[in-house]
Amino acid sequence: MAKLFPFMPMMSDESVPSFCARLSALHRVSSVRTFFRYLGLRFSKIVAGDPSALDQLAELTAVPVGDLARQSLRREGRTYSYRGQIALQPMMRRSCVYVCPRCLVEDVAQARYPPIATCYGRVAWQFAPLRACGRHNVLLEKFGRPLHGSNAHDFARTIGPSLHTLERSADDAVTVPPSAAEAYLKARLDGSPTTSPLLDEMPWYAAARTCEAVGAVALFRASVTLAGLDETDRRRAAHAGFEIMDAGRRSVENLLDDLRFGLRSPGTGREGAPAVYGLLNELLTRPTPDPAYAPLREIVFRHAMRTIPYGPGAVVVGLPVKRRKTHSLVTAAAAAQQHQTRLRKLLAAEGIIAADAQRRDADVLFDARLAAPFLRRIAKGMSLHGVAEHLRTRYAHTLTLARSGFIKPIVASAGETDIRPRYAAFDLDDFIASLIEEAVVHPQPERPIMDIPRAAKRAYCTIPDVLRLILARQLRWVGLDPDVSGFHAILVNADEVLDHVRGPAHDGYTMQTLRVRLGVHQRVVEALIAKSHLPQVDRINPVNRCPNRIVLPETVEAFERRYVSLSELAQRWRTNAFRLKKDLDRRGIEPALRNDQVCATFYSRRQLL
Repeated sequence: MAKLFPFMPMMSDESVPSFCARLSALHRVSSVRTFFRYLGLRFSKIVAGDPSALDQLAELTAVPVGDLARQSLRREGRTYSYRGQIALQPMMRRSCVYVCPRCLVEDVAQARYPPIATCYGRVAWQFAPLRACGRHNVLLEKFGRPLHGSNAHDFARTIGPSLHTLERSADDAVTVPPSAAEAYLKARLDGSPTTSPLLDEMPWYAAARTCEAVGAVALFRASVTLAGLDETDRRRAAHAGFEIMDAGRRSVENLLDDLRFGLRSPGTGREGAPAVYGLLNELLTRPTPDPAYAPLREIVFRHAMRTIPYGPGAVVVGLPVKRRKTHSLVTAAAAAQQHQTRLRKLLAAEGIIAADAQRRDADVLFDARLAAPFLRRIAKGMSLHGVAEHLRTRYAHTLTLARSGFIKPIVASAGETDIRPRYAAFDLDDFIASLIEEAVVHPQPERPIMDIPRAAKRAYCTIPDVLRLILARQLRWVGLDPDVSGFHAILVNADEVLDHVRGPAHDGYTMQTLRVRLGVHQRVVEALIAKSHLPQVDRINPVNRCPNRIVLPETVEAFERRYVSLSELAQRWRTNAFRLKKDLDRRGIEPALRNDQVCATFYSRRQLL
């Protein structure tokens, strides 16, 4: 039994904040927050779907806690969950109230309570992608002004001032055709079964955004922005996008073909995914690649690899390109160091492209794997300076790669002659592909994640050392920076590299550690070493691999067994070192090592201890 009187039941499709607001209106309290403060509950926790707050509300109202939990939006950071469906904060209507005026008219017609306590807010009205009422096929209308602070989420107080115009709003409501996208999204919120394979694999928010983005580029253009569309156009776009996605992979690929081959840019022919796919590329990459869009990303990536000549090291819609699939005449000419006109004739004679291929070189596409043997045969090669430009790195780095044998010339240097080595672009691409075979996209890297030259410097090793670790698959992680091109886009963890290249540790003592061990001044250690009382040996530093002069532990132990310092004796016998020295001199005990010899006084340990 409810502890409140008077009391009203919660409707099956009502949001919990709306139910709370109606209760407060029924009890004629100024606001829902004040009402629950009187009852010892925090309304903000109820709005956030806090389980303990819902338990208290259930005990107060006798509404089963399971019903309250099913109708609640659970907030977790910037996301909301409702019956297992995830929505992002920007997709929620929280400060503004949208209603179907015809639904509210029906509520008033069946009223047993005052209108302000009868009209209730549906859960679906809180989701921005649902723009129309599925029952009456009219657009949802914004009621009241945005409420903040103590009045936020107070549904009853928000619509109260507009109730006298409710009939007119219902008559003026804009009728719209049913939307398949909204029906699908509403069914997922209701827990009803759905049969759209591509969208069913995505979270709710990703499915909603995918429908809008796909439909927008289909109805308008690839460069369209959702912010530039009004609510009616966005609803049309969502409907069109759902039909494309619901029809399956082939339907999406047909749309992508229209975007790719409908592009009529007067540019250089190097238009990439941002220009071709526009809003779809932005959806899949901004602000960072979201794995929620994986089904769409995989389709777009495969289409891009088939229709856009991307090479190894590029990042397309958030996925790394590891092997080139397609060449255009532009990219093939650059790789083979041939003029585009001559290359067109050679490829046509070889049967790789048609003799009447398209006029613009960038539009002539062919299978890179099929053409690779022929292009390697006719390639002219490039100098090391050309290699540096191709890899987008410094000449010094390319020289290191060549001398270490990571890149091999197709025309070798011929002794004392003027013939200089030449390198094929295909070999350079294969080299990059071998490095990023297991790479993952990692935008905006921060320490210790960095490119190979910087990682080598930080780990006190050479660039070839890092490259050998990558090629031997000894590094657990290799990344690819989508905002950088070429050699410097490859990322590694410098700390992991250091762990691999660190040499065996030595247990010897440097001057600094020896000073601490003996408890003496630095000049004493230097004098003992200079007088050969503590002979040094050479060892390699395990970190920077530079030669270190150290004293072996057994040498230090032998010195300590033979000698004892005056300060150690004074500390042991709890006396002043100056008085102890005078006493020992008076007894005729001579130091084994005098102060004028090693800047400190040492006695024979066997003689005194």
